[in-house]
Parts: sequence; structure tokens; C-alpha cells
Amino acid sequence: MIGEGLEISKDRLGADVILVASNGEFKDEEFLFSVKPTTRYFRTKKVTFVADDEDVERYTHQFYINIKDNDHKTGLRVVGVDLESDFLLKPWLSNSHMKRLENDEFISGIDVPVSHSMNILEKTFRHRATLKRTGTGMDKTIFVNMGVAREYARLYTPAYFFKGGNPKWFYTATFIKLKPGRGSQRFADRINAKRRGIKAISKVDSVSRIGSSLAGFITVIGALVFILVVNAFLALLGRYTALMRDRKKEVGYLRSLGFSKEKVYLSFVFEIMIVGGVSGIIASLLVLLSISPTLNLLSNEFMFPKVGLNWILIVEIILLGPVLSSFLGILSSSLSAFKTATMEPREAMARGEI
Repeated sequence: MIGEGLEISKDRLGADVILVASNGEFKDEEFLFSVKPTTRYFRTKKVTFVADDEDVERYTHQFYINIKDNDHKTGLRVVGVDLESDFLLKPWLSNSHMKRLENDEFISGIDVPVSHSMNILEKTFRHRATLKRTGTGMDKTIFVNMGVAREYARLYTPAYFFKGGNPKWFYTATFIKLKPGRGSQRFADRINAKRRGIKAISKVDSVSRIGSSLAGFITVIGALVFILVVNAFLALLGRYTALMRDRKKEVGYLRSLGFSKEKVYLSFVFEIMIVGGVSGIIASLLVLLSISPTLNLLSNEFMFPKVGLNWILIVEIILLGPVLSSFLGILSSSLSAFKTATMEPREAMARGEI
């Protein structure tokens, strides 16, 4: 899931470079993948050069605000957008030809609980559309007309955030799509070296940093899982060895009744598979219950994007538990079960314990 979220974000975020205020309070990864509110803005004149830059293919601006309302007791990130120039939202809309938002309409991310109409920005808005899952902070964001967001900021946001000016002359971010073959990191470095008051973030570089930081963490987790599997194997080996020793007299009775060595051995294997399957199903259910909260904690800690559970992944987890549990059971018990099952009836009766 973590890897899938990173791939979605790298391939489909839309923009190659994001311009933000240079005095921003968050790391680049937090800006891209979290929904923490930001109150850092830059003047529109800071990015007028984008229209004439030979490396730029498309660009769009956004204006962020943070609100609390009656429907959501916690903060919501509301983003003002211009659908005419937008290329970030449209690929994630069922109606990709949507040209504009009315002043009383909003678009929601897939993780935002919505109704047909909601009280946002001190007024009632109609729900226009829901984005498909993106793996970024867009999944927990509400999008409105940029003019509406700016007007709300003018009325309810302290003026010092805009240096006493009108919010209509400010942006929170400019998203840039470069022409084919143009390097995003080189473009970002050029902007950062020449422009004051704004900072350029390379999307690919940010996603790569997240991947690098997660690589070490995943390696440690993988080593711990391997150690746990080895410990489980050794514990099962000791348990089944003792169990087979205690059942030698039972084997003697079965063999004396005419059961072949193969049937006795297969009965042990079948019994072990049942025990392992039931244990594996319980383990799979525990994993399904804990995986989402665990990923949420890791996401907040490492600022990585993720995708939600889907039916394919759920089925894989449910099947993997009993298969792995049964495999470990058979592997750890096969030798002792074979030795016990192939004993002659008289020997088994003599060595068996009641």
C-alpha cells in the first residue's frame, strides 16, 4: 500500500514543480501529502514570470485556507482553485470536461465525508463532484472557486497574513507542468537561485526522499518479521515434536487396526492444516483490523501517501494468513509426523505414552 501510494503520487500528482512562499512553515513532503493548514502566501506578481518561461507547458494557481464548521469539528483544508487553468483536479473527476465551479459549489476529496449540501465558509454549498483517490493531501481537501476562498480570507483571516493587502493579490501555491524532457529538479534549482520570496519544490525529488527514508524503515520491519517467522517455526517444531511423541500409542492402535503408514501420516498432515488454517484466518482478521490505523500512524510520522484497502488486497490478506500458517505447521511437523507414522505397531505401542 505504501509503495502504491508513492507511485500514484509520483506519476499522477499532475505538476512537476510547486511554487510556495519561501517562509513556509512545513517541509516539502508535508505540503504535498498532509492536510495541515498553511497561512503562508506570496504575492501574485512573484510568479508572473511563469507565463513566459520557455520550460513551462502549463500552470495553475491555488489559494489555501483552513476552517472549522458545524459539520466538521476538526479543521478542514479548503482550497480555492481556477478550473479554467486547472490540470490537477480534472484527471480525477468523472466529468473531466467541467469548466468552472459556481460560487456555491464545491468538489471534495474521496476521504471527505460529504452530503448534498454542506455549511462551509459561513454559507451553504452544493456538492458538485468527488475526486477519485490520488494518494495525496487532495484526498482530504474541499475545493471551491478561488474568488470565494479569497473573499472568506478577506473577511475572517487576520490582515497581517497578507501584509495588510487584499487576499486577491496573493496565492498559496503555483503548480507547474514542464514541457517533455525538462528536468524538474534543475528547474526548481534555477528558480530557487534567482527568485526571492518563493521556493520551488520538485515533486520527483520530494517523493524520492520519502522513498529513501522509508527504505531503511521497511528493511528493519522486514528483518523483525523474518525473526518472528523463524521464532514461530522453532516454537512449532518443538511443539509438534512433543505432540507426535505423545501420540505414538495412538499410532500403534491405528496401525494394528490396519491403517497404512501413508493414511496415518496424511491424517496428521490434514489435522495440522486445519489447525494452521484456523489460526491463519484469525491472524488475517487481526491484520485487517490493525492495518489502517497502523498506516495512518506511519503516514503522519513519515509523511508518505497511501491508498485505501481494496477487495483484491483484502482477499490476498485473508488467503495469505491460513496458507502461511499451514505451511509453517507442515514444515515444522513433517519430520516428526513421518517418523511417528512409519513406526511399526508393536514399537509404537511399546514407546507410546498415555
